[in-house]
Amino acid sequence: MTGPQRHPGRGRTRGGWLVASLVALVLVGAWSPASAQPPVRVGIPPGQERLVGEMMGLGEELPGACRLLGARIVMSEVAARFSCGAPPVELEIALRHVAEDGPALARTDRFRLVARDGAPPPALVTELAARVAAREAAFKWTAIDDPTSDPAAPTGPPAPSSAPPRADTPLSVLAPLGSAHLGPWLVLLALALALATSWRSAARLARADLLTASAALLLALAARGLAGLWGPLRVNGAGPLWVEGALSPLLLQGYGPGYSEVLGPLVALAPGRPDQAIFLANAALGALVAPLAFAAARLAGLPRTPAALAALVVALDPASVLFSASESYFPLLTALLAAAGALLVAAGRRPSLRHAAPLALAAALLLAQAVRVHPAAWPAAALVPLAILPGARAAGHASLPRLALAGGLAALAVVLTSGGVLALVAAEAVASGSVRDTVTPPSTLALAAAAALLGLLGLRFAPGRAAGWLPLAGAAVAACLILRPIFAQSPLWQASFDRIFLLWPLLAALALLPARLTAWRPFAFAAPALTAALLLVVHHAWRPPRTTDHAEYVWLAQQLEALEPGCLVAHVERAGARMLMLPAYRVPGARRELAGVVRLPGDWTPADLARERCVVYVRSSLCSSPEGRPLCDAAEAQLPLTPLARTSLPAVPSRAGLTYDRDPVEVVLSRVRRAP
Repeated sequence: MTGPQRHPGRGRTRGGWLVASLVALVLVGAWSPASAQPPVRVGIPPGQERLVGEMMGLGEELPGACRLLGARIVMSEVAARFSCGAPPVELEIALRHVAEDGPALARTDRFRLVARDGAPPPALVTELAARVAAREAAFKWTAIDDPTSDPAAPTGPPAPSSAPPRADTPLSVLAPLGSAHLGPWLVLLALALALATSWRSAARLARADLLTASAALLLALAARGLAGLWGPLRVNGAGPLWVEGALSPLLLQGYGPGYSEVLGPLVALAPGRPDQAIFLANAALGALVAPLAFAAARLAGLPRTPAALAALVVALDPASVLFSASESYFPLLTALLAAAGALLVAAGRRPSLRHAAPLALAAALLLAQAVRVHPAAWPAAALVPLAILPGARAAGHASLPRLALAGGLAALAVVLTSGGVLALVAAEAVASGSVRDTVTPPSTLALAAAAALLGLLGLRFAPGRAAGWLPLAGAAVAACLILRPIFAQSPLWQASFDRIFLLWPLLAALALLPARLTAWRPFAFAAPALTAALLLVVHHAWRPPRTTDHAEYVWLAQQLEALEPGCLVAHVERAGARMLMLPAYRVPGARRELAGVVRLPGDWTPADLARERCVVYVRSSLCSSPEGRPLCDAAEAQLPLTPLARTSLPAVPSRAGLTYDRDPVEVVLSRVRRAP
């Protein structure tokens, strides 16, 4: 008698991978505490680089054969890197406000010295504490996110005896969990787990499917290449913040470490042009969503033609093409969420929960990485476990146990690896009021109820292939409608946010196509051609103009790259609600300098700048605004300037409401003449 052949060894292998992955997940979660207590609401205003250099012993031989390599002032922390001993070993020490909680190497009246990397020699700690204590009376602090505080006019620090205000949120209970910085290990572990448990299935894929997925990837890459590098995409002149954030994760502490964890290693390969490394990496990540959409559709049982249409729409979608080759976090988020969704659809098809668990865990790790990138991913990641339903229904399996498996593993992965990160970012958002007055409870409840009703009706009445997609599609549309007002600063910015939700409604719509239509041979030829033509027409008609920020960035990056190594770049960075950051990382040698950027007005006087070896002043587009022109004129009246280069740019604001007072906008690069 013959019957189904069992392979006990293969079952033990799958079980072993699952157990090993769960153990690794627990170890990752316990790796290092996130130290994610709600943030101190004080910060370090610009213009104090010289004082920090004196505190940290810039240019001096320090005890323990140590020498300062460089330092960065980020929010409420100074991170200083030293080389000590022979052979030299690099380590990092941070200066933080004394009112913060946590252990310290040493304390002064206004600072804590904290080890961030390596074990510093005790003699170095003693020397630095003495230097800080001798100079800290001249140091200024300022309130963060205080609407009554002028960033250009620092206030005094809060009294050391009173703790700074804290913002408590429901996520605060997670503060002790997770790790503050994991590098790319969550993504690598997810890829290893997925490959180890499904490589046999991948080897049996139909040749036509492999060719279609490959063609979708190539088409997406070609579209992004022809569109050119769009970056920076971030509105209000904040694009360089994210490039700097890939190099210095502290800059993004209000969003999460995920962006620098994934893109930081890639940026390290191109130290001279970190921005272009990010643009190219994001273009590749954005292009990956096209074959992932095809894979999710095919795994859910859709015929090849509708699945190919999904990939074609993603590959040529105008907004996706434009925001891919930028510094934005959206390409990374769309790739992580699409990959997690495809893995969960595959997990839904597996014959048992034991077989589905490794793929569901791999998807959970990708979702954990996504929530570490930016809070925009939180609602989208919370919905993606519903992607296990299409696969389960396509294979005729019970849905609820698999949904419980996907949701449970996702929650476990997020809490263990990123609980403290979520607590920190949520506290920051509440304290700053960044989501206030944008999401109202009535609209939220109404849309959530409509999404739940759509999902229930879909599971009950929709055709077989579409029923599994409708709960996820309805929830995604509702979440997008609720949250998109937060990203209304520009049409492209809002459209970019939409794309982290809209893949699932697209797949649901294609699953609703009648089987008789998708099997009709003329449809297989006509539908892709008509879809591509329509997308190209929309792209031509809708494509927004490149903003002044973008054109200015391109010009300044070229100009700064031609400067002599180590030059300081002075400019007015903020004026009211307007901000403009410069690509100072393009200055040769800037990564090893203490003060690459001088922000005006600040503690640097014209006499200070005139004594420096090389200082260039940038009269940026911010100076052609009603808010910025008075500050720029006042700064330039005191500086001995020799113009080096200038350009005129069309006045195209990147953010609604922040207009220019003239068109065209003039940008000037000048040399600050050195005092005799």
